[in-house]
Amino acid sequence: MPTSRARLAAASTAAICALAGVAAPAQAATVGPRAADNTCRLTLTAGEQAYAAEQPYVTGLNPPTGFVVDQAFAIEGVFPAAKPIGEELEQALTSETPASAITLTEKQHATLKAAGMPDALIQQYVDARLGRNKIPDVAHPKVRPATDPNRIVADARESLRPAPVQFPLADASLNNPVLHQQLTNAWRETPSGKRAEKWHDYNTARFNAHMACAKGETEVKFPALNVVTEPLPTSDLSSKLSSDGGNNRVDIILGAVISLVAALAGLVALAPKLGIKLPF
Repeated sequence: MPTSRARLAAASTAAICALAGVAAPAQAATVGPRAADNTCRLTLTAGEQAYAAEQPYVTGLNPPTGFVVDQAFAIEGVFPAAKPIGEELEQALTSETPASAITLTEKQHATLKAAGMPDALIQQYVDARLGRNKIPDVAHPKVRPATDPNRIVADARESLRPAPVQFPLADASLNNPVLHQQLTNAWRETPSGKRAEKWHDYNTARFNAHMACAKGETEVKFPALNVVTEPLPTSDLSSKLSSDGGNNRVDIILGAVISLVAALAGLVALAPKLGIKLPF
């Protein structure tokens, strides 16, 4: 039937045009060009903007589990023998016995020493478990990450590269690189450590963007979230076409063609993420 053929041709053409208009999503933030004021425009991709937007303000960096309490969890990850002692300390907390009045017994201290804990770390653990130690000075960002295109200053100083995330030692005298790395690995598994990692990844990308501006480079990868783009309305289009009362076979063909094109569109969008280079 001419009407059915016309609908099939129109739908196929529309679907193919939709596919032709599907471009691979941007894979990195764009930088530049460098202006006379020594700045470059930084434009994040949708996924990078989403990542930056979910980073909390400074006041939200330490979740209810607690930056301090997470230190105790990290120490227990390296020294499991500490956990039952920490539980005993918490049980001793009462309205009549505040944290400041609680100390280790000789037996508890000997157990921690036998587990390999240095005295400085034992003190930090007890304070952390009882929530009475102060938060050490940790380099936290002072502002929320920018989520809109903004300008950055060209700066190629390597000294500004963010320091790697490390377990926050309360006593710098604990000079044991192997132990510190073990504590850092455990710290990264805590909520506070994971937040610190996210901040570090973002700040490192910002550092790279400043470097790129200075060097005349045009792309920088920022950490990004997977952003789902709006799919082609295949079901709606098929239902509208079939509601016209056309030939059932034509409607089936229409649905198949549209579904196939939608699938191809998804593959085109996904290919760059899989490292597949397309010829267009």
